[in-house]
Amino acid sequence: MEVTQFTYFQQVGGFELRPVLGEITYGLERICMFIQGVDNVFDLQYNKQFTYGDIFHENEVQFSAHNFEVVRIESQLQAFSEFEQECERLCERVLPLPALDYCLKASHAFNLLDARGAISVSERQGYILRVRNLARMISEAFLKNREALGHPLLKRIPGAESAKPVQVKAAPVSLGEREPLLFEVGVEEMPSRVFSSLLEQLPRLAKKHLADSKLEPGELRLFTTPRRFTLAFDGMLTQQPDIAEEIKGPPLRIAKDADGKWTKAAMGFAKKAGIELDDISTKEIKGEAYLFARREQKGRSALEVLSEALPALLSDLHWYNVMRWGDGETAFVRPVKWLLASLGGAVVPFSFGGIQTGLVSRGHRFLHPGDVAVPTDADGYLEALRRADVLADHEERRERIRTLLHDTAKAAGLTWREDEGLLHEVTYLVEQPVPILGRFDADFLQIPDKVLVSEMKVHQKYFALSDSDGKLANAFVAMANMRCKDEDVIRSGFQKVLGSRFADARFFLQEDTKITLAARVERLEKSIFQADLGSISAKVGRIGALTAWMADEIGADSATREQALQIAQLCKSDLCTDMVGEFPDLQGDIGRYYAQIEGLSNTVADGLRDHYSPKSVNGDLPTSDEAALVGIADRIDSLVGIFAIGKAPTSSADPYALRRACLTSIMLVVQRGFRFRLRALVAQAFVAYGETLAGVDQAPLVDAILEFFRQRAGRLFGEMDRPDMPGPFARDSIQAVLDASTPWGDLSDLVRRFEAMDAFRSRADFADVAATFKRCNNIIKNERETGEIQEALLEQTAERELYAALNAAEPVIVASMRNQDYVAALSHVGTLRTAVDTIFDVDSGVMVNAEDADLRRNRRLLVQQVIDLVASVANFAVIQG
Repeated sequence: MEVTQFTYFQQVGGFELRPVLGEITYGLERICMFIQGVDNVFDLQYNKQFTYGDIFHENEVQFSAHNFEVVRIESQLQAFSEFEQECERLCERVLPLPALDYCLKASHAFNLLDARGAISVSERQGYILRVRNLARMISEAFLKNREALGHPLLKRIPGAESAKPVQVKAAPVSLGEREPLLFEVGVEEMPSRVFSSLLEQLPRLAKKHLADSKLEPGELRLFTTPRRFTLAFDGMLTQQPDIAEEIKGPPLRIAKDADGKWTKAAMGFAKKAGIELDDISTKEIKGEAYLFARREQKGRSALEVLSEALPALLSDLHWYNVMRWGDGETAFVRPVKWLLASLGGAVVPFSFGGIQTGLVSRGHRFLHPGDVAVPTDADGYLEALRRADVLADHEERRERIRTLLHDTAKAAGLTWREDEGLLHEVTYLVEQPVPILGRFDADFLQIPDKVLVSEMKVHQKYFALSDSDGKLANAFVAMANMRCKDEDVIRSGFQKVLGSRFADARFFLQEDTKITLAARVERLEKSIFQADLGSISAKVGRIGALTAWMADEIGADSATREQALQIAQLCKSDLCTDMVGEFPDLQGDIGRYYAQIEGLSNTVADGLRDHYSPKSVNGDLPTSDEAALVGIADRIDSLVGIFAIGKAPTSSADPYALRRACLTSIMLVVQRGFRFRLRALVAQAFVAYGETLAGVDQAPLVDAILEFFRQRAGRLFGEMDRPDMPGPFARDSIQAVLDASTPWGDLSDLVRRFEAMDAFRSRADFADVAATFKRCNNIIKNERETGEIQEALLEQTAERELYAALNAAEPVIVASMRNQDYVAALSHVGTLRTAVDTIFDVDSGVMVNAEDADLRRNRRLLVQQVIDLVASVANFAVIQG
């Protein structure tokens, strides 16, 4: 049970705070519930006469009714805008305190809208950013106001001296020639998501910072827990070897004058080499004497080298998010609490984040909270921490948890539903895993498995179990981070928390199923898809229109068309259910479950879930045309709308995930083999928006969206490697096809072009064909001629034969491209190679860039005709090699 939380405030309104502020919050009610032994907060004894419920329950009832049932969405939308505008006006007048009041009101209005499901997932982030912008403006106005007043309160605070860096001297310790290095960084608990990156970075950065150390580091082992990460080298030199360096100087003949005295050249060499003139020696090279200087560089101690390398390594680590703490300027994943840096028992002296290195580790936060003396060797270190109730080796800890899960489930006659993702996460949440078998009321099994498992996994980090038939059991295993005398207390807490969440889910389920999915469509009118693009209800209408258009384009039968339109009509209905409000990651799954309860067909029910698929390029694809059609319509509608309001992805931001929408749309079209004109589909999406986008210039936007698809298709098919999709194709082949001047009509057509190019590359003479056409491009470059070829100026046989070959091949190639026979088109392109090569032969008598201006122009026009004809099929100029 979490009863307290410590929060660091590093930034307010976009301004860095120095010093960083801290806030401790307590869950007093939770503490009281534990002390009084009650399960419901309203059963707490407030005083001798009244319970907590007597005082506060009616307040909860009334405000719940207001927030979730009675509050008017239209009035809150208007109120949000008015509060936002008033806050901005007050900031302009430099009145930050009343502005803050309106910011809080705007935030409250947003919370009410969010509670009512009036804001879509895509629009939610936009509202949050608007509130954040208000907070930023208030902070700026506050600072401006305090500056105008001269910061009067600061004048009452005594000045603080700047902290001086600690000078640490290494204690003299007798070291051998080679010693092991143990480096442990202790921090406040790190989130589990950082460890994959951390384990990749540590060996790379260790190699980088020790590469030039001349310490010859041995094998590196890495260990991590939520509170520490450790690098353990099995040995390295304790002293850099001395280096003798011989430096060559000028010839002796210019180093001494006629009297045998040193010249300026010799004196300059001695100064540069750092030696005395008397220490100069000579050596003969190829019959001539040269000056030489011998210089010895004393090796540095490993302690000195490491005291620079190790903090540099820490500073080089990249974290998803960093934080500052105290008065220091250090930014790190979490506040540093201790540093262990031991080379054979000698401390490596440095400080980082205000912490000085030492020779002790720390044990388990609760079971062994004190310092722990550890040996410097890795195995001894691990054993010492085991005795301090810490399994420091993450691999050992992971396998320990796996074994505990299997054994605990087996003892209960159950099996663990293996989940490597959750296993990975929990591995980095505990230092001393202790399994707790818990159970929940079997009646909760009436709730869909996905809801139950999601609740256990996402919110509670519990492991789900199965019975002997493979069905979800009413039991779970939780991994506590410590042993306790009475496990029943922990078990009871785990079960109570889960039971409460399952009870909420059951309530949501009972309430949601009182209203059909079809009846919920009207409610979507109150949910915003995007502020400039209207409601989710309007989006559902557009999805239906696009689905119908595509179904007609692909020649779908009436049953397919009808079921696709039914999916389109209901595809967003579950967004306004209580269940999805509580479990947003289950959108689609909940729609499918409710559709099954209503007795809708399996195709429709599955389509409500599968139209969201694939959720990534590696995700599962839908198994029906109906779901795929709706999924494409949904994505195209978003792409067109967001592009139209000027919020297309940039190089640094894609808040509406349009790149993923584009990639997955391509996958759906290609995997199902749909044939429709992408340009026409995009244009149809603009039609579906109607008056919403009436003032938008559509032509350039259609071109921009098609270019967006073209770029994504190139990257997708250059990387795609899955059995149900074509590719990967050579990247230069993809680019050659995409650059062809003959426009591609649909995505399936584009794939056939990739496949034809891939087959053409298997020709034995492909490299020669590509080289020939690349040579044509190199001759013309960007200096194109205008006009027509004059046949009378074709003086040489080679150029007349090429002209004839082009005239014969052109209609055949054009017809092949029109008929989408790309293999034939490329084959005919290949036949031109010999004729083109001939005009480049020195014996042909053809000089393309002839001195005669008319001949030069005519021959360049001939080469241009080759380029243009070939480019209608593929741009060979981009072929590598």
